[in-house]
Amino acid sequence: MTTPVVPPHPGPGAGDPFDPFALEDVRKRVVEPVLAWMLREGELEEYALGWTNGDVHDWAEPQNSPGALRLTELTVIVRAGGQFQYCLWSPEHPHDAETLDQVAHRFASEMQDWVAEWVRWGEFRSIAYSIPARDNNQ
Repeated sequence: MTTPVVPPHPGPGAGDPFDPFALEDVRKRVVEPVLAWMLREGELEEYALGWTNGDVHDWAEPQNSPGALRLTELTVIVRAGGQFQYCLWSPEHPHDAETLDQVAHRFASEMQDWVAEWVRWGEFRSIAYSIPARDNNQ
């Protein structure tokens, strides 16, 4: 098995402010870099990012905005040898997520434990990811 090349951690966009309502930015600059590092080729079955009420059982598609449903948690749901659900941001703890690196690091830390328990039993995966700079063309 080949060991992945460690990316330039935490990356040029690490200090950028975290905006929980910018889903595509969160997807491209937090969720995908962490998943790419923590999961190996063929392990990721699917993932979803969006707003939930924090009580997701089974696979449920998160919504694109909190909207009228009063959804309160920005959640990522990952399937890879089991299902993992993690709240990236909640208004109950708004200061836990001030920069993209803070959010990515907490997500990667939780993924690290989950991978060792559900995806590859006992396999330790170090936390490393690279948050890309913001694409000003978006």
